[in-house]
Amino acid sequence: MSLRVAIVSAQESLPLTYIARTLLVHGCWPATARYPRSDVQLVDRVEDADLAMLSSSWQVTCSWESEAEARQAIERTGRAGRRTLIFADHDATRPLGLAPLGGIVYRTSMMSGTPYVDEFAKPGFANAIDPDAAPMRPWHPTPVVTFVGQTSSAALTAALTHRRTGASAPGPDRVVRGPVATNTSTSLGSPMNVGLMIRRRAVEALRASSRVHTAIIERDRFFGDLSPEEQVSGIVEFNEHMVVADYGLCARGAGNYSYRLYETLAAGRIPVIVDTAMVLPFADRIDWATLGVWVPMSDLDSIGDRVEAFHRQLGPEGFSALQHRIRDVYRTFLSRSGFVRTVFAEDMPRLLAKGMGT
Repeated sequence: MSLRVAIVSAQESLPLTYIARTLLVHGCWPATARYPRSDVQLVDRVEDADLAMLSSSWQVTCSWESEAEARQAIERTGRAGRRTLIFADHDATRPLGLAPLGGIVYRTSMMSGTPYVDEFAKPGFANAIDPDAAPMRPWHPTPVVTFVGQTSSAALTAALTHRRTGASAPGPDRVVRGPVATNTSTSLGSPMNVGLMIRRRAVEALRASSRVHTAIIERDRFFGDLSPEEQVSGIVEFNEHMVVADYGLCARGAGNYSYRLYETLAAGRIPVIVDTAMVLPFADRIDWATLGVWVPMSDLDSIGDRVEAFHRQLGPEGFSALQHRIRDVYRTFLSRSGFVRTVFAEDMPRLLAKGMGT
């Protein structure tokens, strides 16, 4: 039986989430060959729904200065005896604290050990290769590790140069398109972005290792700050490097999560996960510990040794089997359709059966 969902909004003019937009277009979540039955049915009224869903992501409501209106919408839904599903794709790790109002949150950035109530990890959907289009990799004794992404900030370098020499004025750290409030946006080139330092250190260690081959391109700008033309060529370049590699380096950025983790899994490649106490999606159903190479921060300089040892232990048969398992896990849980099915068909019945904020 499909879950009946009503969409509520803070402001009608706010951008929609991918899921809300799809439901509004189709009236249900489209069936696929893998999932021939729709698990979600859109209804007009909260009173006729099993669950409400906020139409825009949480960071959008905050960026457009609509957080108060969103909280009021969630609270109204709660008074009608329904809970509200909220999605958040931002870098902050602090709990949003929406459970007492009836909120259920799926978010990208979380920190293990932080007390979250009814807040769960979600995958990032970004530039993922179609798993059916990515060829399987044959096993070779020396593994190839790829990374294409930002490891430094040109704007930060310019600012530090200006501070040191006064020779030139620093440019803006980030070009913000649209009305974004400074209290919710995260400057990806700021000194607080520890992810850049972690990535750079991991890349340097991989390049210095004789145990692995590398296919690495370092950038000094965040992908979202590139022009449309640069983004298109950047995606092509990223995918070209991904398909010729066995492993993908997955380290956090400004937030404590990695879009690259899901792009790596979508391509059927094995992730090399720098362990920064990330909370990963569906950890009760995905055996993340065996899905890739885990590298503690304390052992980051030996990342090449860890990858080579993992690769050697897999051998040809294990290497092939893990590629197949990764593709299956991605399709089942972490693709858009897999994520929606898991959330609405598996998680929501359980969460709706318990009390609000418990």
